[in-house]
Amino acid sequence: MEEALTDFLIEKPFFDTSYLDQKDLSGIEPLPVSALIVTYNRSPNRMAELNPLYWAVDSLRRQKHSGLSEIVIIDDSSTDYTPETVRQL
Repeated sequence: MEEALTDFLIEKPFFDTSYLDQKDLSGIEPLPVSALIVTYNRSPNRMAELNPLYWAVDSLRRQKHSGLSEIVIIDDSSTDYTPETVRQL
């Protein structure tokens, strides 16, 4: 029974967003959105491009029609390269 439920959730999303691809959104101004990323030791590598924190911010920046106005990164006293990664962003 549990497997059937898991398969159903994987195969069918809770909502269908395909209608957005069919609409012309060129004249619509998106609402401003703030993204909050709370992090703790998510930058284990010196090179920013190799860190999950960098990937998350890069993914947010690449979103279409997002209305993203700011990205706020909250660091919970990381002891890795998180501060260096944030400075490079």
